[in-house]
Amino acid sequence: MSDNDYRLRTGDVVRHVPSGEDWEVLYADYESGYMSWIGWPPGRARIADCELVRKCTDEQHARDVDLVLDGGHDPAVKARVARLAGRAT
Repeated sequence: MSDNDYRLRTGDVVRHVPSGEDWEVLYADYESGYMSWIGWPPGRARIADCELVRKCTDEQHARDVDLVLDGGHDPAVKARVARLAGRAT
């Protein structure tokens, strides 16, 4: 898979081009075209406005998904992360 075909996932790091900020990906929902970051304040941005900085490992991805699902995130966010990661809720 080329970098052009790579789909962002929980644990990757992206640069939000309009702000110049680097964010760790909470989720990237290609159906909606939006991603959300891990951290405060919560929010979302267009995937098209982000560039991949660093791909997470499969182990890091699994760990970060577990942290989201076991943490204090909104139930709708947990459901979205689970769906996108291919996990049953």
